[in-house]
Amino acid sequence: MTRAELSARAMSALVRVPEDHPAGEVDSWIRRATQRINSELRVGEMVVTVEIPLAGRFLQLPADFLHANSLRLNPNKGPLIYSTPAELAAYAAKPALAGQLPGYFTTRGRQLEIVPWAVPSSEYKAELAYFAKVPKLGDADASSNWLLEDHEDLFLNAVLIFGHRFWMEDDRALLKDGLVAQEIVRLNDRFSDAKYGDGPLVMPPPRKMGGRHS
Repeated sequence: MTRAELSARAMSALVRVPEDHPAGEVDSWIRRATQRINSELRVGEMVVTVEIPLAGRFLQLPADFLHANSLRLNPNKGPLIYSTPAELAAYAAKPALAGQLPGYFTTRGRQLEIVPWAVPSSEYKAELAYFAKVPKLGDADASSNWLLEDHEDLFLNAVLIFGHRFWMEDDRALLKDGLVAQEIVRLNDRFSDAKYGDGPLVMPPPRKMGGRHS
C-alpha cells in the first residue's frame, strides 16, 4: 500500500466527510498514528544494530532510537546489563579498576551511559541493538514503509482513530482504538515469543556510527 492509497481508504471509511474537508488533515492523522505506533509497537522489523566506538562514558544514541534491546562489547565480550539511572549512579560511585570493562548501561535522554568507565582498549566497540522509529512516510503519493507494506490494516486503523475523532464519530474511534491495541499486543507477543523461545533472534549486521564525549 502507498501513502495515496492509505489516504483514500481512510477517507472512504469515514461516515460523514463534507466536500470542504480541511486539506492536509489526513497528513495529521498519519503523523499521529505513527506516533502512537512508535510508542507501543516493539517487533523485529524495528530492531536495528549499530556499532558505536567507546569514545567515553556517554555515547550518542541514534536519531531514530526508541528503546534499547541489548548492548554488548565487541569483540566477543558479552552483554552489558541494563540498569535504571539510579542503579547506574550507585555503580558509577565505585572506583573502576585499570582496564576494567563496562558491565552496566542505561539511557539518559539522547545518550547511552555505560559504567564502570576505565578507558578500555580502543579495540572495543559497543554493539547496540535497539528499536528504531517507524520510518516517516514521504510526501510523495507513492511513498511507503515496512509498516504500511506488512501491516496495512494496523496502520489504517490507527489513522482512522484520529479521523473518526475529528468528525466526532466517537463510537467508531473507540472500535478502531480497540482493534489497534489488540493487534499491537498480538505482534509484540509474537516478537517476544520469537526472542525468548527456542529459536534465536537473528539481528541485521551492524552499521558504523560515531560516538562523542559528554
